[in-house]
Amino acid sequence: MLRANSAVRFQPNGGGMQAKGMGDRSVSLPSLVPGKGYPGGGSEKTQQRKTPSELLVERRDFGVLQTGLSQKPQITGFLDISQYSNNTNSIVPVDKPLFSVQPPVITFSDFEGLQTYEATITLRNQDNVARRVKVYPPNSPFFELAVGRSMSGRKSSGSGPGDKVAPGMEVTYVIRFKPDARIDYSHDLVVITEREKFNVPIRASGGSALLDFPDSIDCGSNCVVGHQSERTVLVRNLGDRATKFVLRTKPPFSIANPDGYLAEGGSCQVDVLFKPERADSYQGELFLKYGDLEAVATVYGSASNADVSLSHSLLVIDDTTWA
Repeated sequence: MLRANSAVRFQPNGGGMQAKGMGDRSVSLPSLVPGKGYPGGGSEKTQQRKTPSELLVERRDFGVLQTGLSQKPQITGFLDISQYSNNTNSIVPVDKPLFSVQPPVITFSDFEGLQTYEATITLRNQDNVARRVKVYPPNSPFFELAVGRSMSGRKSSGSGPGDKVAPGMEVTYVIRFKPDARIDYSHDLVVITEREKFNVPIRASGGSALLDFPDSIDCGSNCVVGHQSERTVLVRNLGDRATKFVLRTKPPFSIANPDGYLAEGGSCQVDVLFKPERADSYQGELFLKYGDLEAVATVYGSASNADVSLSHSLLVIDDTTWA
């Protein structure tokens, strides 16, 4: 937990709350790389291997964030409320911020580079006493925090010791987005109240390819040793961008057409080949790579020796005479 004397202080000159050591940052990405998390509010995690369906769902989740459904602010630390208010008791549960946020996720889509876009965020005091709130300007060249207005109609850039938000009242902020290209952007907006610090996600989706590919491919259980069998699978682009893709695996599996190009909404067939060298069960990995993303599917099959036999154990050939 964050300590109040090291994380936030209210300035006596009416300057509101000031945070120390908040290393929040923002980056622009050629695509949102799964496994690394959103770079706006935390350190990068080691990239994890994902199946094609997991990768598809994860990238779709980024699009789901555009609706702001089922999202809530993430509390990242607590403060000593007694240092900033005489009203230490609150009707708001401790697992919820003192101020509700609308929308819970600030989203931008269908944008172009070198243009300016705006979104409004509203903070409502959920307590039964007046409370302070502060939103820190994004430390990013792509996002700006503009002065908003309270319900009274006057300008508001946050609440200081003499600028509390009454119970049930709101204060608004305007987020300006200035992309330099039609790519994905991610940032976490930092909000401080008298009791907690929490993040409000900012997500901008520039569009991306989404490939639908099976997680596992069964090449058959009765393949003959030395004989090549074939399985055809369908690859579909469910995204809103065209993409190139590459498939690779190891013997005894192979790909007849290992690379391709799919337009938006396009599809193609891929032939997976299986040529076993001996009677055994085989399982391998098939790597699907497109853009900066990679997924791993499972390919398997088993082989047996051909059951070859003669219809007669003894073949008698009659004598013949040459003229």
